[in-house]
Amino acid sequence: MSEQEHKTFFSPGSTEELHLFEQAQGPHGENGFAVYYEKDDQLNFDASYENMDEQVYNPLPRSLWPLPKFPNEQYRVSTVTDVKAVFDLVRGYIYEFVELPHDTLYDILSLWVVASYIPEKFDSVPYLTFLGPKDSGKTRALEVLWQLSYRSMLSPSFSSAALFRTVDQYGPTVCLDESEIYGSEQKTEAIAVLNAGYRKGQFVLRVKTENGSIDRFSCFSFKALASTKLFVSTLDSRSIGV
Repeated sequence: MSEQEHKTFFSPGSTEELHLFEQAQGPHGENGFAVYYEKDDQLNFDASYENMDEQVYNPLPRSLWPLPKFPNEQYRVSTVTDVKAVFDLVRGYIYEFVELPHDTLYDILSLWVVASYIPEKFDSVPYLTFLGPKDSGKTRALEVLWQLSYRSMLSPSFSSAALFRTVDQYGPTVCLDESEIYGSEQKTEAIAVLNAGYRKGQFVLRVKTENGSIDRFSCFSFKALASTKLFVSTLDSRSIGV
């Protein structure tokens, strides 16, 4: 790669082959990345991350999410991660604040939340959809998922451009009131983005007006949607209805 092709990015973290890195606060309050080396099962803290293509990632100057604090000592992740205990805590929180018609739904929502922290393990993920009349608890359910899920963003609406650019840049869990999209003909493009965003390898293509080159944006991420109206059939087939 030539010097001109070297790129520097600001990022909250991402996944590389055998490596994961996530923005965190260092032992002394410094901004950097917690870097997980899967081959060695080792977690380290670095000020920046450089991949095999010599692309350098720097942490966001201002994070959009609360930053975890990196521990003072190094440790092996597999020796301290109790996924069952995490699941139980998540399930207990959802059970306390969300009323669901079936007990199994608490398991589904809890597993979905836990899975949102390891998106690199999945090639496709179902959306969660909440359908019901006003004041039926849909907003409360989205708020609880927003509080618990990985890099979660809660909004009553996204434009299609904001949606795919946000997903491509930050890889968030999107909690969205889909009724603000459905029923608006100007928002059909956003529906198309949602239809594609349940599976890895789906991209939105855009032409740069200044030079005519093509940019592509990934639209894959975990998403939860609420609506008072029936979801379009293509979106419904990609979802677990609650």
